Amino acid sequence: MGYCTKEQIETARAIDILTYLRLYEPDNLKPFGRNGYCLKDHDSLKISNGKWYWWSRGVGGKTALDYLVLVRNVPFTQAVEMLCGGSVKAACPVSKPRDRPKADFIPPEKNEDNRQVTAYLMKRGIDKEIIDYCIGKGILYEDRQYHNAVFAGYNAEGQMKYAFKRSTYANSAFMGEVDGSDKRYSFSILPEGAEEKLAAVFESAIDALSYAALLKMDGLDWKACQYLSLGGVYQEKSGAAYHLPPALERYLKKYPKINTLILALDSDEAGQKAAAGIQSALRTEQTACVIQPPNGAKDYNELLMAKKGLKHTIKTRGAKCAEPAR
Repeated sequence: MGYCTKEQIETARAIDILTYLRLYEPDNLKPFGRNGYCLKDHDSLKISNGKWYWWSRGVGGKTALDYLVLVRNVPFTQAVEMLCGGSVKAACPVSKPRDRPKADFIPPEKNEDNRQVTAYLMKRGIDKEIIDYCIGKGILYEDRQYHNAVFAGYNAEGQMKYAFKRSTYANSAFMGEVDGSDKRYSFSILPEGAEEKLAAVFESAIDALSYAALLKMDGLDWKACQYLSLGGVYQEKSGAAYHLPPALERYLKKYPKINTLILALDSDEAGQKAAAGIQSALRTEQTACVIQPPNGAKDYNELLMAKKGLKHTIKTRGAKCAEPAR
């Protein structure tokens, strides 16, 4: 098939991702969270509210056509033909991501103030002192166009190489890495005078901030610890050796004196499998790994909000693949 008619494309796009997976890859679909799903062979691909997002690749969509093209690496015209004609099964075993040129990294433009980001994070229980500290260090700011919270990471030369955006609007679940972000330089907090042998590791920047806030609530010095966000977690295929996340691998090389890691990853299956994988990978190193999931909560922000008695009205699931409207 050398081309597709408009009618064929419309027919193919009418098939949503869950309908496709339930029909043609039912054994590859598993529940995730309260109302979402993920894939067994790509567990960083999350599906919620009819949309999907592949966190490890930074791509997403809504339709089965998007999925076949971006995840299963099926040529567009072939994918349309299969969806229109029902001959889909031949494409299911294909799992290699399509090689695409890496996008140039362009940091989001900074807003003239950070009031909306500050208000949003305080609603999520984060202490203002911690918010102000991160803003002062340039690792947190409000973007000008959409007023997203931007969590930034820098290289040794002080150049921003990583940015993760999170909508500050209560009715939006938009979140995601800026195109071209280098996960090796994921968000981290390195307070002056922090114990250089101790670091806590999280899946997200907001969980890192939440852990610091919990320490402060307990009367402890939150600046005595270093904090690293991995920018999400992944799982190796069954039987494969676990490879350290890029952010953690670089971090341990940069700070070789660290001998204790607190693995404060989410309490769900993906988070705890990742924690076990990291612990196993570092078993022969001079680094002790303490697995410390949030007790009674999915993640540390949920735990923080519960301890502060805050109503959890922020959407944290079902990430959208487009910027939120203002």
